[in-house]
Amino acid sequence: MPEKHCPHCHQLPLTITEYQNQEIDLCQQCGGLWFETGELEASYEHHGMEHDLMAEIGPFCHTTNHACPDCHKPLDRHQFVEQVDAHIDICHSCHGAWVDKDQIELIQHTPRIKQAMQAFNQSTSIASYLFQFLTRLPVEYNIQPRQPAYLTYGLISFNCLVFFVVAYSDVIPSQWIDWLVFSPEHFLQRPWTIVSYQFLHADLLHLLGNMYFLYIIGDNLEDTLGKAKYLALYLLFGCAAGLSFYFAHLGEAIPMVGASGAIAGFFGAYILLFKKAKLTFMFLVYQARLPAWVYFLIWFAMNCYGLFHQDTSVAWTAHIGGFIAGLLVTTLLYKRVMKLNPSIEYINNHQI
Repeated sequence: MPEKHCPHCHQLPLTITEYQNQEIDLCQQCGGLWFETGELEASYEHHGMEHDLMAEIGPFCHTTNHACPDCHKPLDRHQFVEQVDAHIDICHSCHGAWVDKDQIELIQHTPRIKQAMQAFNQSTSIASYLFQFLTRLPVEYNIQPRQPAYLTYGLISFNCLVFFVVAYSDVIPSQWIDWLVFSPEHFLQRPWTIVSYQFLHADLLHLLGNMYFLYIIGDNLEDTLGKAKYLALYLLFGCAAGLSFYFAHLGEAIPMVGASGAIAGFFGAYILLFKKAKLTFMFLVYQARLPAWVYFLIWFAMNCYGLFHQDTSVAWTAHIGGFIAGLLVTTLLYKRVMKLNPSIEYINNHQI
C-alpha cells in the first residue's frame, strides 16, 4: 500500500491509529485525522448515531492548497453541516475527509447537535394541540436521549404500583400508611418518612401530574447524569423538599405526600443542563412555546405566590425547597456533567 502523507505537514507520513473502533490515518505532528470513504460514518454508528457525510455536507467554503492523501487532488473545505461552526476538508474524487485536530471533538458530536436543532425547531402538531387543549399540560422539545430511560420508567411504575396498592387494596393496613406519610409533628420519631413520603400520592390526579412531568424531563436527565447519580439526586431533592416543609411547619400536624418535591429539584437541574430546551403550553386556546427555563421560573414564581397567600392545600415550601436544591446541587456538578456530555455543552454555549 502506498505511503500516505499529511495534507498539512506535506511530506510527513500518516500512521494508522484506532478511532471509535475504526482504523484511520493520523498525523503525529499536527494531530489531524484522515478518513477514507465510509470510515467517518462508521465512527458515528459506533455510538448509535447516523450521518451521511456526502449527502449532508454543509456549504462549500473554498478549495484548499492541501492534497488528498489517496489521490493527491486538492481538498475542498466545507462547513460540516449548516448552522454548526465546524469545517472539514473533502476529496470529491475519492470521498475521503480530512479533519483538523481542533475540529475533531466538535465533528464527533455534530449529529447530536443537528438532532437537537431539529428538535428545538420542530413544528407543533394537531395531536399535540388537542392533547394540550384537553390536559393543559406542557409538551417538551429537547434532544433525543441516547439510551432508553429505564430508571425513569421504573420510578414511574413504582410510584403507580404503590398508589394502586395503597388506594385500592387491603395489602397495607391503613394505620401503617400513617407511618409512611411525612409530618413535621412526627418527623423526629419517624425519620424514614423523609424518603417514604416521596412514593405516596393523595389521589389519582396528584399521581398523574407528577408522573407526567417526571416522564417528559426524566429521560434527558437520566441520560445526561447517568443512572446512579440520577437516582441519588431524585432522593436527595425529595429529602431537601421534605426538610424545607419541616422547618416551615415545625411541630405542626400537617401531612405531606408526593414526588413533587423531588421533581421540583429536577426542574432546577433541567433548566441548568438543558438551556435550549423548549416547552409548549396552552394559553387559553393558543399553543405558546417558551424556553424551558422561562416556563419553570414562572412555575417557581407561582409557588412563591401560593406560599405567601397561605394556601395550605399545596406543599409550596417543599416545591420551593426542592427547586432551590436542584439549582444549587446542579451548579456544583455542572462542569463535571458537561465534561461527560460535550455535545450538550456545545448546545448550551452556542446559538443554534
